[in-house]
Amino acid sequence: MTRGIGQQGRHAWRAGAAVLLLLLWLGKLVTMGGTISTGGSFTAHESLPAQAAHASPAPRAESRLRLATYNIHWGMGADGVHDLERTAAVLKAIDADIVILNEVDVNWRRSGNADQAAYLAAAAGYPHVYFGPALRTWASGGLGVSLYGNALLSRYPLQNARTVRLPAGPGREPRAAVAAEVDLYGATLTVLGTHLGLNRADRLAQTARLVELAGARSGPVVLMGDFNAQPWAPEIRQLLAAGLVDAYDLAGDPGPGPTFPAANPSARIDYVFVSPDLADRVKAAGPWPADASDHLPVVVDLTWP
Repeated sequence: MTRGIGQQGRHAWRAGAAVLLLLLWLGKLVTMGGTISTGGSFTAHESLPAQAAHASPAPRAESRLRLATYNIHWGMGADGVHDLERTAAVLKAIDADIVILNEVDVNWRRSGNADQAAYLAAAAGYPHVYFGPALRTWASGGLGVSLYGNALLSRYPLQNARTVRLPAGPGREPRAAVAAEVDLYGATLTVLGTHLGLNRADRLAQTARLVELAGARSGPVVLMGDFNAQPWAPEIRQLLAAGLVDAYDLAGDPGPGPTFPAANPSARIDYVFVSPDLADRVKAAGPWPADASDHLPVVVDLTWP
């Protein structure tokens, strides 16, 4: 019996020593921040996930929202060279969140029968794109219908994207606007983008339609594009009289801010207008230097909660 008790004691001592060594070894690993591989990993600083899950998030500051409008002249630069990669490089440099593009080709022989809206969205990193054709014709070299119009590129989801026909006189180039609601952190921003005609009577009818579209929305609205009119033109005054605000007047650098022609700008015909509820959020506005088109882009920064 005494012999039996001694054997049990030796077994117990060995078991206790083994447990002690194991605990010391594990303690060393945790102290050193080591890793135990069990098909996954564990590190000392990640040992309290339950506490981290209950930590309060840091307060969210107001975010910059950058808008841009750019008549890309189907990729034809100020030097007369067609280069859509150069257009994409300008978009990447601007780094806007929401972009309106004018004079966008889809399936035109002159621009390599490319889908320019899809190409630029992919090349410049925009997951959401909507193309709204204003003109349908046959200019593909027998490879199907050719489209020409406006595109909306966005980093945020688009809802109810649509193309709205604008009035145009007989025999004149058709014009249209793209419209969509952009989902921004749970709030909705209505975006309208357009390229107005070359005839003043047409433009007045077109801006009247745009006033209707903007006025139908109860929340914030931006209207961007190539308006083919100087700031003092009656069609621009019509937009201002309806309550839209020229972002350049709010935060632009001193001077006329011309956007056309790009090589030697003398006329301001490209604009970003905002609804009055966004006016005090505009922080910067003006043309962006670029030679990828015959127009300069216009870029506007505003704050968004």
